[in-house]
Amino acid sequence: STTSTFPIFVSRSHLGSRSTNAITNYLYSSCPRADGNPKGWPMEKVGATIDWHPSTNLCEGSSGTAMCISENEGAIGYMDAYHGNKEGLNEIKLRNGDGNFLTSREAGVEGVQAAAIDLSNVPNDIYEDYSGVSFYNQVRVESHRHYTV
Repeated sequence: STTSTFPIFVSRSHLGSRSTNAITNYLYSSCPRADGNPKGWPMEKVGATIDWHPSTNLCEGSSGTAMCISENEGAIGYMDAYHGNKEGLNEIKLRNGDGNFLTSREAGVEGVQAAAIDLSNVPNDIYEDYSGVSFYNQVRVESHRHYTV
């Protein structure tokens, strides 16, 4: 087993980012803090604008986060799949609603399309409230391939 001798560089996106909203919602839905799980993700840290620990490193947008990760040994972070794949970054596997662990590459376009098949809770007007729309952890009988969008 190899042990790291350098600090981990934790990157985060700017306040108000869609990727921050996506990752914090995923973390809370997958592992919420509760009495029986005090180390879970706290509800007050869910959304596009949260207070990050001061030891984290601000990186501007997904392309900036990709650069922060590429340029700093031991870096971790989150961004949309397009930028991470474009830069050839290593990707973790996330557990989807079917219980499968997949990277975005493994889920592929089919996984994203399958997650968006049920649009019943998407407003018909662009001026309506979209805050309740989520395609996280969708379960489908027909396919094992899903992606956290």
